[in-house]
Amino acid sequence: MHLTKYLQYFVRRRHIPGHLFKGKVRYWPRVTHEAKLKAVVDSLREQDNVDLLSRPYITEEQEHNYMYESGKVAERILAEKEKCKSNFFKHRSMEEHLAHLNHTKSWE
Repeated sequence: MHLTKYLQYFVRRRHIPGHLFKGKVRYWPRVTHEAKLKAVVDSLREQDNVDLLSRPYITEEQEHNYMYESGKVAERILAEKEKCKSNFFKHRSMEEHLAHLNHTKSWE
Protein backbone atom coordinates (compact mmCIF):
# COMPACT_ATOMS: atom_id res chain seq x y z
CA MET A 1 0.00 0.00 0.00
CA HIS A 2 2.46 2.63 1.15
CA LEU A 3 5.23 1.00 -0.90
CA THR A 4 3.26 1.71 -4.07
CA LYS A 5 2.77 5.31 -2.95
CA TYR A 6 6.51 5.77 -2.46
CA LEU A 7 7.42 3.99 -5.68
CA GLN A 8 5.00 6.14 -7.67
CA TYR A 9 6.18 9.38 -6.08
CA PHE A 10 8.22 10.34 -9.14
CA VAL A 11 5.71 8.98 -11.66
CA ARG A 12 3.48 11.80 -12.89
CA ARG A 13 -0.18 10.91 -12.87
CA ARG A 14 -2.28 12.69 -15.43
CA HIS A 15 -5.54 11.57 -13.88
CA ILE A 16 -6.72 11.25 -10.29
CA PRO A 17 -9.43 8.59 -10.04
CA GLY A 18 -12.77 9.66 -8.56
CA HIS A 19 -13.36 13.02 -6.94
CA LEU A 20 -10.33 15.33 -7.04
CA PHE A 21 -10.52 16.61 -3.46
CA LYS A 22 -11.83 13.52 -1.59
CA GLY A 23 -10.52 10.11 -0.71
CA LYS A 24 -7.15 8.46 -0.20
CA VAL A 25 -5.70 9.54 -3.53
CA ARG A 26 -6.58 13.21 -3.79
CA TYR A 27 -5.24 16.50 -5.02
CA TRP A 28 -3.75 18.64 -2.28
CA PRO A 29 -3.69 22.25 -3.44
CA ARG A 30 -0.68 24.32 -2.42
CA VAL A 31 -1.21 26.93 0.28
CA THR A 32 -0.80 30.32 -1.35
CA HIS A 33 -0.03 33.69 0.21
CA GLU A 34 -3.60 34.84 -0.54
CA ALA A 35 -5.05 31.83 1.30
CA LYS A 36 -2.87 32.56 4.34
CA LEU A 37 -3.90 36.22 4.28
CA LYS A 38 -7.59 35.29 4.00
CA ALA A 39 -7.26 32.90 6.98
CA VAL A 40 -5.66 35.66 9.08
CA VAL A 41 -8.37 38.18 8.12
CA ASP A 42 -11.12 35.66 8.93
CA SER A 43 -9.50 34.91 12.29
CA LEU A 44 -9.29 38.63 13.15
CA ARG A 45 -12.92 39.18 12.12
CA GLU A 46 -14.04 36.25 14.27
CA GLN A 47 -12.07 37.61 17.24
CA ASP A 48 -13.74 41.02 16.80
CA ASN A 49 -17.16 39.35 16.75
CA VAL A 50 -16.38 37.39 19.92
CA ASP A 51 -15.27 40.61 21.64
CA LEU A 52 -18.47 42.40 20.62
CA LEU A 53 -20.70 39.55 21.74
CA SER A 54 -18.93 39.17 25.09
CA ARG A 55 -20.02 42.68 26.18
CA PRO A 56 -23.73 43.35 26.82
CA TYR A 57 -25.46 45.89 24.60
CA ILE A 58 -27.68 47.27 27.39
CA THR A 59 -27.62 46.87 31.16
CA GLU A 60 -29.86 44.41 32.98
CA GLU A 61 -32.04 47.24 34.33
CA GLN A 62 -32.54 48.64 30.84
CA GLU A 63 -33.31 45.17 29.55
CA HIS A 64 -35.85 44.56 32.33
CA ASN A 65 -37.65 47.87 31.78
CA TYR A 66 -37.36 47.91 28.00
CA MET A 67 -40.86 46.64 27.16
CA TYR A 68 -42.60 47.97 30.26
CA GLU A 69 -41.80 51.67 29.80
CA SER A 70 -45.03 52.48 28.03
CA GLY A 71 -48.20 51.65 29.96
CA LYS A 72 -50.07 50.46 26.86
CA VAL A 73 -47.50 47.80 26.14
CA ALA A 74 -47.59 46.59 29.74
CA GLU A 75 -51.39 46.44 29.72
CA ARG A 76 -51.38 44.51 26.46
CA ILE A 77 -48.86 42.02 27.82
CA LEU A 78 -50.89 41.50 30.99
CA ALA A 79 -54.07 41.04 28.96
CA GLU A 80 -52.38 38.38 26.82
CA LYS A 81 -51.15 36.58 29.94
CA GLU A 82 -54.67 36.57 31.43
CA LYS A 83 -56.07 35.30 28.14
CA CYS A 84 -53.58 32.42 28.15
CA LYS A 85 -54.41 31.59 31.78
CA SER A 86 -58.15 31.54 31.05
CA ASN A 87 -57.67 28.79 28.45
CA PHE A 88 -56.40 26.34 31.06
CA PHE A 89 -58.60 24.17 33.26
CA LYS A 90 -59.40 25.37 36.75
CA HIS A 91 -57.30 23.90 39.55
CA ARG A 92 -59.04 20.94 41.16
CA SER A 93 -57.90 18.58 43.88
CA MET A 94 -57.80 14.85 43.34
CA GLU A 95 -60.67 14.46 45.80
CA GLU A 96 -62.90 16.69 43.67
CA HIS A 97 -61.77 14.91 40.53
CA LEU A 98 -62.74 11.46 41.86
CA ALA A 99 -65.89 12.54 43.75
CA HIS A 100 -68.20 10.95 41.15
CA LEU A 101 -66.96 7.50 42.22
CA ASN A 102 -68.30 7.94 45.77
CA HIS A 103 -72.03 8.27 44.98
CA THR A 104 -72.67 4.51 45.36
CA LYS A 105 -70.40 4.08 48.34
CA SER A 106 -72.32 2.86 51.40
CA TRP A 107 -71.33 4.14 54.78
CA GLU A 108 -71.86 2.26 58.04
